[in-house]
Amino acid sequence: TVAYQQQGQSPTYALEGSVAVAGLGLRWLRDNMGMIKDYQEAFELASQVDRTYGVYFVPAFSGLFAPHWRADARGTLCGLTGHTTKQHVSRAVIESVCFQVCEIFDAMKADSQTEPKKLLVDGGMTQSDLLLQMQSNLLGVEVHKPTIKEVTALGAAVAAGVTAGVWQLGSKMNHIQVYCPKIDDKERARKMKRWKMAVERSLGWDLEAMSTN
Repeated sequence: TVAYQQQGQSPTYALEGSVAVAGLGLRWLRDNMGMIKDYQEAFELASQVDRTYGVYFVPAFSGLFAPHWRADARGTLCGLTGHTTKQHVSRAVIESVCFQVCEIFDAMKADSQTEPKKLLVDGGMTQSDLLLQMQSNLLGVEVHKPTIKEVTALGAAVAAGVTAGVWQLGSKMNHIQVYCPKIDDKERARKMKRWKMAVERSLGWDLEAMSTN
């Protein structure tokens, strides 16, 4: 996809990947399941346990997007035991966002033949330190969060300013908060393997979608 194009210059392209469910998973916890009052409570609950203890949530409410592209997949909650609590489920829902980002990140690495050393993030969910630390752990790279929450909107404003001659490109954002991986490669691989097992279990549930493919 086209990332941007300055007047009189060739366009700069970008790889784009779509995560099907991010904040919608928290809305499901709040509105459909009644487990939380607001999104902040989900993060508070998730921080009360240090792991999900085998609980994995695949938020395929209307199928899986990149890199799976499976319309027949449906939401799946795996690994429940008699000891599972709303803390574990909340953490699994939040962690599912990170797993989806990891899959797109890996697909982009394969397509671009590059090895990114960091991930720059923005948006509402990046206000959670817990989510960003999970993301860094699973990716195995640094996650950088600027103080500006909506960098996408800022980029559009900068592009307009450059075109109007008000600003010049080249300035870098300051006050970056950095999250570094805190798990080793073995643990990272174990968690990704279990996630892929959960994804496999989410496939093939919508038989009507399967018959139209």
